[in-house]
Amino acid sequence: MGLFGNIKDFNDKQQEKAQAMRDKLPVRLKAQYYGGYDKYTKKAEGTLNIYNDRVEFITVGFKSFKFTIDKPNIKELAVEGQDQAGKRITATRLLTTGILAFAWQKKTSQNDTFITVVTSDGQEAIFHIKGKSHMELKPVIAQKIDITTTSSPSNAAQATDNVTEQLTQLSKLKEQGILTEAEFTAKKKQLLGL
Repeated sequence: MGLFGNIKDFNDKQQEKAQAMRDKLPVRLKAQYYGGYDKYTKKAEGTLNIYNDRVEFITVGFKSFKFTIDKPNIKELAVEGQDQAGKRITATRLLTTGILAFAWQKKTSQNDTFITVVTSDGQEAIFHIKGKSHMELKPVIAQKIDITTTSSPSNAAQATDNVTEQLTQLSKLKEQGILTEAEFTAKKKQLLGL
């Protein structure tokens, strides 16, 4: 094999080791947690770490907390811009994040990203990443964890049913006084694509 063969084998092994080390490092993002997961219901600033096998959030400050969602418990991980995330707002998300769901549309820039981790039991942990576009983050996160949002033509009927269900739930929220008439109208137009 010779000297050059040994050098190539050595370089290949070094590259494999370096890749294995990179795989262990998370995608680390400064994030604002909006709520929606387990007992962690308050809005908080912290660090979102996305590993190959889990998503982890650690807050900063005096009353810090940490939670981890393991990959087997993650049903969906959506990396979206402001407009896409706004269209995904469900009545359940409105209840877990409160009026913040509407507030983000007014206060965020087009370069912000929203990451939603949907668990197998239906909970939705919502994170806001400021100053990084979803187009920039989506491929980086996809290389780390292979759970993505997918939509196919076969889901078109489900999507229509989902909009109808969401409109019904929004109407109930308006009747209960949780949403104002203006908020209800804005969300209704958004759901209907008007």
